[in-house]
Amino acid sequence: MILRLEAHKVIVAIFFVIFLGVGIFIVKDYGMSWDEPGQRENGIVAFDYVIKGDQKLLKYAHREYGTFFETVLVVLEKGLHLTDNSRALYLMRHFVTFLLFYLGTFFSIYYAQEFFVVGRQVCWGVYS
Repeated sequence: MILRLEAHKVIVAIFFVIFLGVGIFIVKDYGMSWDEPGQRENGIVAFDYVIKGDQKLLKYAHREYGTFFETVLVVLEKGLHLTDNSRALYLMRHFVTFLLFYLGTFFSIYYAQEFFVVGRQVCWGVYS
């Protein structure tokens, strides 16, 4: 029984290494969705409000949408000086988005394995 559980952990670890490798490899092939420039603008408006005190956010049409993640991406964009290079800018945004998705998947599986499911069912998302 102990050997099977250890083998299961190795399989899950291999899965996550492959998942990370494939994700990093294909991030350059992500397409750009129609709403990405608008999402970036939301982050820029929120960033300007927080950092510069710009009051545009108070009358901004899309101020009710959550802007925390978009603001973090704008901070990275400005910190890495990507404002002038739109390809690098959107590749960075896609890469950070993938990493957040990867971490969310990792911790979902980890907590499901620790608290809800015993055995290999967690690999398939079966929480019975």
